[in-house]
Amino acid sequence: MWMITPLGFFSAVCKDGGDDVCIRARSRHDLDRLRHQVLPSLTRSQLGGGSDYPARAYCPRQAWAQALARMAEAIDYPNFKQQVHKECGPQRAHIYGAVWQSLLLIEQEPGATGWCIPAPPQGAKRVSYGGVVVSATGDLVLLREVSNHYDGYVWTFAKGRCHSCENPTTTALREAEEEMGVRCRITSSLPQWYQGGTGASWMFLMHPEEDLGCTNAETAQCKWLSWQAAADHLCATGNLVGRKRDLRILDDARKLCAETSHE
Repeated sequence: MWMITPLGFFSAVCKDGGDDVCIRARSRHDLDRLRHQVLPSLTRSQLGGGSDYPARAYCPRQAWAQALARMAEAIDYPNFKQQVHKECGPQRAHIYGAVWQSLLLIEQEPGATGWCIPAPPQGAKRVSYGGVVVSATGDLVLLREVSNHYDGYVWTFAKGRCHSCENPTTTALREAEEEMGVRCRITSSLPQWYQGGTGASWMFLMHPEEDLGCTNAETAQCKWLSWQAAADHLCATGNLVGRKRDLRILDDARKLCAETSHE
């Protein structure tokens, strides 16, 4: 068992099948905090000894179970990383943050987020993820005007490529926040890849949760529009391939909204 707690990082194992549990740590200070705050029966720490953990100590299995219960009962903080900062300092909070980033890869496992995304179309040189932001009532769509109408685009959706350690959903949510200034939640996934000139986009249906205000230099303005008005605005795009793609996205999003509203 691995435990990442405000007191420290621990690996608990039982190597000989006995009644004692071996608690291993990367830092002896973690074991000291554990012993002092929730597990007084923990033995004195042993350092070195050829293990891949430099510090270890032992306690009865029942005492370890009671210590876990005490740590659970002591949870009174609203933010875990802030509590780690308080207990172990800023460097440990930064290390835990890096672990959190690595664990985002779990969301890339098939079906982990509830949507199984097929492989992109062959020949797609660029893969992007984005969202169609729809009002809670389902009758308005948020579009962004592209600054300087780059590449012939006038009005379009927020989308972009994955950053390191991101998955499709976190990328889509980040792009909506960065390019439209809205913090959203994903409610569904559109049914297909949408082919553009050189790449393909996978889109999610989103509802806004917080308006942060858009300050992105790539976006001239954002506007809430009816479905028909949104289609009219998308038709202003001079990039023919991009225009057809965005209209397909809009149409699929509208149909999906209609289906979910009757569930």
